[in-house]
Amino acid sequence: MLTSSQADNVGNILVIYILYKTPETRRLTSFMYVNLAVADLLVTALVMPQSMELIILDNLWIGGTFDEFLAKLIMFVFFVAVTASVFSLTAVAFDFFFGIVFP
Repeated sequence: MLTSSQADNVGNILVIYILYKTPETRRLTSFMYVNLAVADLLVTALVMPQSMELIILDNLWIGGTFDEFLAKLIMFVFFVAVTASVFSLTAVAFDFFFGIVFP
């Protein structure tokens, strides 16, 4: 049985795969769905393990240059992924609105 996070990852991978393999589905909205799927996968792959580490270690960082770089990289990826998700959802909403109101 898959957990909800695993099911989300499988769904995101399937969205990317299906839209890659079927050329007739390549529209602007489809690319926005792929953008959302990639952003979700980035958050799952990079941000969640780092967040779990902070929870387990009680907000203590292991010192060093690499850890400082990793902390900055993970925060950068997190904010880029969240921003991409918000902008993609906004663009999809506008696309649907204009498609329905002005067909």
